[in-house]
Amino acid sequence: MKTSFYLKTLSTILLSATLAVAQAAPVPIAAGLGKSGGATSHGDTLSSDTSPLRGPKNSSRAPQLISLSAACPNLMVLSDGKVMAMCVDYITRNPKLTLLDKDGKVLTNIMLTSASLLGSVYAYANERDEVIFVDGYHNLISIRAQNQNGKWVLHKNPFGQIHLARHVLGHCKKSGCDSVVAINPGSEADDV
Repeated sequence: MKTSFYLKTLSTILLSATLAVAQAAPVPIAAGLGKSGGATSHGDTLSSDTSPLRGPKNSSRAPQLISLSAACPNLMVLSDGKVMAMCVDYITRNPKLTLLDKDGKVLTNIMLTSASLLGSVYAYANERDEVIFVDGYHNLISIRAQNQNGKWVLHKNPFGQIHLARHVLGHCKKSGCDSVVAINPGSEADDV
């Protein structure tokens, strides 16, 4: 009898917890993050792996394979539907940022520097469709896409003199001992 009572009680608790999670509010979009619902690799600054975007509809179009000669852990959707793919190049092992149109056609790319194998690959797209990341020299960088006379170009813009090396390497006293892997927008209280 007691076992049955405990199993029913445990089942009720688990069901209540499941319903509470299913009814949870959507994750708020942080200030400075792009509004596409896909501005980070994991959906939002809390890495919830959720998105307000709908999944693929029934379509007669078959999925297509796009070879970028790289491992691409971070796909960021811009406000116009284009995708910035932050990848690790197979040969150089450096980050490579590739701009793709809505149909997956490569528009342009740029090679970047990294302080480690996965350094900087978890960047984010901000509300101006700029990709924000920390480069291999520990500088905060933004990259924006621009169409110049029908040709897409990626422009790299350092954020003034925001050099993060003392914050990234300060605990270990040796060059190359650590690197920034992921970055997200934060509040002014989080600023360096």
